[in-house]
Amino acid sequence: MKKILTTALCLIGLTSSITAQEASDSEESVPPAEIGFYISAGAVFNGDYHINDRLAVAGLPDVAPIMPEVTIGYTISRQKYLLDAEVNAGYLNSNSVETSKKLTTTSVAVKLRAQHIPFTSENFSISLGADVSYLSSFINLYHTNNIDLNSVNLNYGGHITLNNEWFYAGPSLALGLFRTYDIPINLNMGYELALTNGYWTSNFADVQNSVKESGHSRFYIKMRVNF
Repeated sequence: MKKILTTALCLIGLTSSITAQEASDSEESVPPAEIGFYISAGAVFNGDYHINDRLAVAGLPDVAPIMPEVTIGYTISRQKYLLDAEVNAGYLNSNSVETSKKLTTTSVAVKLRAQHIPFTSENFSISLGADVSYLSSFINLYHTNNIDLNSVNLNYGGHITLNNEWFYAGPSLALGLFRTYDIPINLNMGYELALTNGYWTSNFADVQNSVKESGHSRFYIKMRVNF
């Protein structure tokens, strides 16, 4: 979580410096930058996780292959270019055929997006560019057991929490729709490939024979509303 906060502060500092530069630009022929916030919601389609093989042996469901995700972002655009800084959050609760075994997946990410706008009209626009993001994923494994509070057993092991962290980068595309409406809508899409490999670890226990995730990828598609 500290890495996420540090990365977020860096992104905010970068966007603030761009804003300051725009304010100091005295050329009257150049229109000022458009600045605003946005929210978006959609789905992330994850590539295969190596840990799923271990989970299947234990009768647990896979780490979410498709997960809903919401976003809060800050955007700066000027003429043919735009820059977005955003925070993403996703959550999904999965159940196995055995109702006593469950798995939840949570993700938190910060993302920086830079794009070029090759075409824009009164009602439609298209922009192309790249994303760089830092993602932290958490999976919680549950095995439902009975707990007797009259005789508390400290060896109860019905809950395991694991986490992993990645840096991602990849191309992105945005389509601007209904631009003449009071609240224009964008359709954002992107494909991200993990630049780093990571082992599943835990903050509450030492993990033996951990699984290394390598070459992980994800695709997202979201509907975005600018304010």
